[in-house]
Amino acid sequence: MATSNTLIHLLDTNTVPSNVEAASIEQSIAKYDVEIAKLRSQLDTLVEERRRHHAVLSPLRRMPLELLGEIFTMVLPYILDYSGRQDVINLGLVCKRWRDATIYTHRLW
Repeated sequence: MATSNTLIHLLDTNTVPSNVEAASIEQSIAKYDVEIAKLRSQLDTLVEERRRHHAVLSPLRRMPLELLGEIFTMVLPYILDYSGRQDVINLGLVCKRWRDATIYTHRLW
């Protein structure tokens, strides 16, 4: 979006633009706004993809199931009534690894 040579002088001075020049500048601003919106959308997409890729490197993914199960036993009540068991089930719904950790940690059941 190159600025027209006829308008360049307005960028470097305090000269008041004519009505035609003002209309042309407003069109340029509108084009810049559209381009900025497109770039913001692309940026949002890239940021989300970066976040997803970064999540793959989470140390939690490398944590042994036994350790994850130990953590679960520490945060859940010792006496598992119905609501306590529901908490275990809810932990198992987070993802397959958490489900496996809850299943293999017998103290949770």
